Amino acid sequence: CIYKINAQSLVMTMSSTTVDIGEPLELKFSLDCKGDDLKFDSTYFSVLHGPYNFSSMSVTKGVVSQIYGLKYLIEFKIGGTLILEPATVKVNNKIIQSNKIVIHVNNTIYKGDREKKLDEFKIKPHPSATPISKEDLVKMIDTLGNSKKTKTK
Repeated sequence: CIYKINAQSLVMTMSSTTVDIGEPLELKFSLDCKGDDLKFDSTYFSVLHGPYNFSSMSVTKGVVSQIYGLKYLIEFKIGGTLILEPATVKVNNKIIQSNKIVIHVNNTIYKGDREKKLDEFKIKPHPSATPISKEDLVKMIDTLGNSKKTKTK
């Protein structure tokens, strides 16, 4: 496998480019390497929830790609055609800049079900994930504790 390195691109995306004032939507920042000190202009919107971390890895034709990101749930405070200027992140002491986004915010107040809309965007467990019972958790902790005692003797 070959690891993709030094591409260092920051991508800013939104779940929709047309919304009403106060309508919840998702704002994502994706980076193909680890970075820190993400900065973005939130003049036109309020952050409702977040940040949520996410990451993914894929292998295509033997090339391994990894994506790291942050996700926010936001709502716009004013209407109009708004421009979200590029965000920035620091990678190896170098500043990486994202794309900009143009969004149209209707001059009407969102009248839909806000909680239902927010639930659509929240991070949910993987469908194949199975919950662990309290009893199994206690057994696992006991097993870990016993294995540590064995190693120190």
